[in-house]
Amino acid sequence: MRHLLLALSVTALILGLPTFMLATMPVAAQTTSNPVPDKQTEHSNIYGPVELKPTFPGGDAALYSWIARNIVYPPSAAEEKITGKVTLQFIVEKDGSLSNIKVVRGVHPALDAEAIRVVKKMPRWSPGKMEGRIVRATYILPITFKL
Repeated sequence: MRHLLLALSVTALILGLPTFMLATMPVAAQTTSNPVPDKQTEHSNIYGPVELKPTFPGGDAALYSWIARNIVYPPSAAEEKITGKVTLQFIVEKDGSLSNIKVVRGVHPALDAEAIRVVKKMPRWSPGKMEGRIVRATYILPITFKL
């Protein structure tokens, strides 16, 4: 994992691009199994911790690579030399689409908006599973912007 982040940073530096680092914190690491009720529909539960966490097509390495290719450091934030970690939370739906994307911890409106824009653009994920059933699951994705 460290080698991948280093490779992405070195590639960005060679190309003269601002660098950023990524880390994932799947909610599946929690130990409780109580579903959080969905506010939109009473018949569908959203799970935080799941037995099989949702995954980006190709796994974590593919996720990092995809974000590296699609993220654009906002010029306004670059001019002000603003860096930091934007933490997003979203729901991976049963069909793999992402919904309810929100900033859990922001840094700057421009960085927050760019992180949301990139996640909205992502392809469908493999959904999470609980007791052998495909379920809606929350996912937390921190993205660190660094000049």
